[in-house]
Amino acid sequence: MVAVLAVGAAGVFAVANLTRSTTGGSETPTDLGSALLAAVESEDVLGVIDVLLPGERDALGEPFVELVSELQRLDVLGPTDLSRIAGLDVTLTNETVRTEPTNVDDIVNVAMAADVEISIDGATLPIGELITDNMPEDMLTEMRGTRITDTSEFDVTLTAVREDGRWYFSLLHSIAELARADLGGDLGVPVDGLGSEGADTPEAAIDQVLGSIETLDLVGMIRLLDPNEAAALQRYAPLFIDDAQAALDDVPLQWNIDDSAIRVEGSGDQRTVLFDALAIDGTIDGSPFSFAYDGECVSAEMDGEHLEQCGAVGGISDVEGIFGEQPELMRLIEVVQSAFADIEPVGLELRSRDGLWFISPIATMTGGMLAFLGALDRQELDSIIEAARPVFDSFQDDIFGTIDDLAGSSDFEVVAPIESDDPSSIDQPDQPDGAVGADGGWLDCYDLDAIDATACFESFVTAGDITADYVPVVLRHPECGYAEVAWSGAVYELADDEFIAAAEAARPCFLGLVDRGEIEAWELPAEIAHLECFEGRNWYRVFDDPEYDARFEACRSAAESG
Repeated sequence: MVAVLAVGAAGVFAVANLTRSTTGGSETPTDLGSALLAAVESEDVLGVIDVLLPGERDALGEPFVELVSELQRLDVLGPTDLSRIAGLDVTLTNETVRTEPTNVDDIVNVAMAADVEISIDGATLPIGELITDNMPEDMLTEMRGTRITDTSEFDVTLTAVREDGRWYFSLLHSIAELARADLGGDLGVPVDGLGSEGADTPEAAIDQVLGSIETLDLVGMIRLLDPNEAAALQRYAPLFIDDAQAALDDVPLQWNIDDSAIRVEGSGDQRTVLFDALAIDGTIDGSPFSFAYDGECVSAEMDGEHLEQCGAVGGISDVEGIFGEQPELMRLIEVVQSAFADIEPVGLELRSRDGLWFISPIATMTGGMLAFLGALDRQELDSIIEAARPVFDSFQDDIFGTIDDLAGSSDFEVVAPIESDDPSSIDQPDQPDGAVGADGGWLDCYDLDAIDATACFESFVTAGDITADYVPVVLRHPECGYAEVAWSGAVYELADDEFIAAAEAARPCFLGLVDRGEIEAWELPAEIAHLECFEGRNWYRVFDDPEYDARFEACRSAAESG
């Protein structure tokens, strides 16, 4: 996960090196797919970015450039050579590119497939010192000494859009195509879409969007969005706009924006709108409500209930009122509040396109994220981490202390096997009251070998502490001859032929118990209940065959649901 974050973030940093003169894209959708595959295989970040639609390159690329810069400033990411991402190697073979036309000639889906081998070298991953300085030494040593190579399939379909005679991939159009498929395959791509309609000034754009919100005019809202960000939405909106507007019209809501005061900051083709005041009142389902913000305080009222908050939400007094006096938590809150005391105001972002102003939701979200990071420095992050440690330790103590109290033991220890998705896991019934602990509770039986564990469980059944169905089925019916194999863990090490032979030998006995109603089918190990899903192999020893894993899980799921 760290590798993906580091490589992905470092990749978008390459957008800074793209110039306005770069044409990008390709002459045909097939060439576009081949260009993307070539860029992926050579770890050519610039090549990957170069195939994106220019509008998306601006809307998504520039904020991520700043994001990566901030992460490097905070030592979350380390430096990396973008000509070849450190610690990552990708090899593609058997590449294919297939185009799937739509009903319009400027939008095509491109299916790309290949066999892929990915190698990750932990010694050279571009991970920053903030992470490595706070990792335990043994974990850091293990990570830096790790080399992983995995094989899988690259199977991706993206939507290509023709603009000014060239083809580009569009992430947002790809999402729209997925949505169109969900709506029904007989629905074609709209030829024209809703289009966009900007305002002459930033102030006029705010008036226009507030008017559309007040009247619940969905078309007006969508048309006022930045076309660099919302081109796909504006193009595909006719597929759903009538139904969406009808649903919105049925909402029992009437409201009025009584007052608003804004400040506009910025220059060039970018503006940030900050609200100094906003007042709304109306009714919802016949019940009156109101909301007001005056720059300092927020107040709201509905059904006679009044709420008012001034200053920072989640202050010291708020937390003390909920959690009581907890010095470590209070200290953490103070450190966090101090770190963010100088955060830049976050407002609504507007962008100018061909002289008209539009609302930019993506820029608004990324602007808030960048303001959040920009308020921090490495020293403040270190202080937050240091203040958080005792809170985390205290939380752990509270959790385990509560469990300890419930167990009635000061040295509580769970000795039962940890639950997992492993289909061979032996199902355990809910624990009866008072039957846990390391001082003689029935869970201690799980720590013994098969013979002793059987005797242990039987003693608790005889004493009346548990009923017979608490005893794992392989021990409850040793006559089936599977106890030693399943209980000792030998099942995980058996060769394929030995594994199948052991399961086949035990199956008739267990299935006969099920037929006679002495046990339930869900109690059986997976290889006993659904041996056909294993395809003659010991699934528990297979770690590098995702296709086999998928078939196994699908077979088991179908068998259990059937």
